[in-house]
Amino acid sequence: PPAYGGRATRGDLAAAERLPGVARVIQDGDLIAVLGEDDDAAALGARVAQVEWEIPAGQPSRFDLPSVLVQSGTEPHVMQERGDLAEGFRGASLVLEATYFIPYIAPVPMEPRAAVAQWEGDHLTVWAGTQRPFGLRQELASIFGMEESQVRVIAPEIGGGFGAKSPYGLAHDAARLAKIAGRPVRVAFTRQEETMWSNFRPAAIVQIKSGSTSDGRLVAWESVAYHSGDRVMIGRRGAETPYDAPHVKSTVYRSDSPLPSGSYRSLGAAVNHFAREVHMDELAAAAGLDP
Repeated sequence: PPAYGGRATRGDLAAAERLPGVARVIQDGDLIAVLGEDDDAAALGARVAQVEWEIPAGQPSRFDLPSVLVQSGTEPHVMQERGDLAEGFRGASLVLEATYFIPYIAPVPMEPRAAVAQWEGDHLTVWAGTQRPFGLRQELASIFGMEESQVRVIAPEIGGGFGAKSPYGLAHDAARLAKIAGRPVRVAFTRQEETMWSNFRPAAIVQIKSGSTSDGRLVAWESVAYHSGDRVMIGRRGAETPYDAPHVKSTVYRSDSPLPSGSYRSLGAAVNHFAREVHMDELAAAAGLDP
């Protein structure tokens, strides 16, 4: 679909079916596919296929994202707590509050996702550039109601992954299409599709309030982080402050994610470290001290 959440309401695939090089046109529930003998035939068939999409209204823009993250925050997890924050801030000669927004990042690997699926009787073989072949085998066995011993996943060398090629839904589509078509099927993202439809490094908002004495002694630290995605564990990594302050509280929330998000290079740890260390530099600057 042209936007996230789009749902096909009607498809006219007759023109695509008549194109030379198009082997099969498939419409199976929510799956619409043009299978070509080569990439060019498949791409042309997909362009010719007439599909009408229903796009949900009210999708947040990138400017709305910070407020979406905060307003949808749930599952608070206190990572670190000691002392009394109110007492700590009362004793501080300098109090600094700041908010740090970390946007989504598209991993953009050198090699876009691709998968080939082949059925031989009730056995399935899938070649996929996944970083978790055993996880993909479990998923495929579950989707098709098979034993894992009937599924083989072969992971060739991966042209860049960074954790982002852990989910590999494209392999699910290849296996589903190969079963319907009765032939091996290859599904591959274009660069544009890879950028839009793969998962992103989660976005986050980190709100920090700190207090220090005039000589640079950190006495209070309050951090509240909102990390997008399904797993709050992603945002917990590195959320604690290592600095020796007597009054501390660090909390992490899970927030709704308008975009598909997942693993990407240290997950929440890089985000939490970034916010904390930038804040420490800003606190030092406000106090007129060397960081």
